[in-house]
Amino acid sequence: MDDARLALALAAGRVGLGGACTIAPRLVARQWVGGVGGLPEAVVLARALGARDLLLGLGALNGARAGRVPVGWLAAGAAADAVDAASTLLHWSDLPKGRRAAAAVLASTAAAAQLWLVSRARRAG
Repeated sequence: MDDARLALALAAGRVGLGGACTIAPRLVARQWVGGVGGLPEAVVLARALGARDLLLGLGALNGARAGRVPVGWLAAGAAADAVDAASTLLHWSDLPKGRRAAAAVLASTAAAAQLWLVSRARRAG
């Protein structure tokens, strides 16, 4: 898979996650933070994060569809994902045992993949 296609796949995944958070914030929030994810305060945050991811994903998707690696969009997405991973780790003991590892791995893997693509694109360009 070439870099532009990988960027396209990562962007599409972010659009999917962002859309899910925006449309079904309780469901997604409960998967990340457990039962408190159904509270109105958590729903507000999940929907806001969903909109963030949806917009970051659409920006990256637009660039990747043009056959290039959208460096700026991927760098912004990597930063957002790194903060998500760090937040999960900082509050590790407060999160449900069955969910916290998945959230941390997903966020950190997404951040690493995007940073890897950004690095490759910058070396090539």
